Amino acid sequence: MLDQITALIPLISSMIESGKSVWNGLIKPLLKGLGHTVTKEEEKAIIEMETRKDVDGLIDLLKKVENRINQTKIEQNYSGDNGTQVGINNGIINIGKPVSQEKLHENKLSEDAFFLLKEIAEDISGTLTAIMMGMGYMVQTNKKNFGAERHDVRKIALLKGVIEELEQHDFIRANGPKREMFTITEKGYRFVGK
Repeated sequence: MLDQITALIPLISSMIESGKSVWNGLIKPLLKGLGHTVTKEEEKAIIEMETRKDVDGLIDLLKKVENRINQTKIEQNYSGDNGTQVGINNGIINIGKPVSQEKLHENKLSEDAFFLLKEIAEDISGTLTAIMMGMGYMVQTNKKNFGAERHDVRKIALLKGVIEELEQHDFIRANGPKREMFTITEKGYRFVGK
């Protein structure tokens, strides 16, 4: 569901109109699969709006839930952890601890690219998802979201540039012509010491 509300609007509308449960049939399983929860109040409000067939109200509420989950993830990413926190800060991926400048210069790799590569290497499937959607650019790996809202063209350009940089070094490869899923290469794993 995260960063995908716009894509779900037609499905939500048709499910409500046909009397199917949006909560039980779509939202709850999707959130569970992503490891997220909603509050009891949010769940009650979703079911109430679904019963009243209030599509606009339901979509607004889902956007609020999405924003709360995203904000919680950002707060978790920036907490504690002695300078190794992750997240997007003013359009730049903030990596906290510096990487060996010698290693980066030797490979002409930016800190942002190195940081993202390390996250991909930590991902259980070694993949990165990068999809342009209605609300913006969704970039996810290792259960973390590094996306940008559609209006934030600078951040989108930065993220696309980092992905292209990793591809140019043959650290990741696109899994198809759409270039929405990327997999880390053996060279990428070796570069980050995995």
